[in-house]
Amino acid sequence: MRTPIILLLAFLLNGCAKHGRPPQPIVLDLPAPEPCSKEGPTVWADSLLIVTDSTLMQIVSGGNALRYPPRMLYAGRSGLVRVRFLVDTLGQVVPGSTLIEAYSDRVFVAWVCDALSQVRWAPILVGGRKAIVGFVHIPFEFKITPAH
Repeated sequence: MRTPIILLLAFLLNGCAKHGRPPQPIVLDLPAPEPCSKEGPTVWADSLLIVTDSTLMQIVSGGNALRYPPRMLYAGRSGLVRVRFLVDTLGQVVPGSTLIEAYSDRVFVAWVCDALSQVRWAPILVGGRKAIVGFVHIPFEFKITPAH
């Protein structure tokens, strides 16, 4: 039942491009989050602090790993990947904790999954101490903006 809706949305959004508006990527919400890696179990501890305040989520280093995938940039494709993951007290993504919640294209998913191992986040302080936390619903948006 979902396929006709997606095709209808694709038709409507592509129709907008003909009228001067760039097409928007269609985001596929997954029925259940998928792990980035198919190897081994996914780690996710719901008992940990969940961070939803985006002002606390700051990339300290490695953010250039999240640059636009060249293949998609040259193809002129925009995209979105929404993920959640655990960050340890050093600001590193805990291996095996990254879950994909929604995406517009699997190429962007692979790119984000690979890049997250290189990104370092500012550790989150809880009661003045660094804590292992879970970031929820972090969107990574890849958008081509027209040059003026």
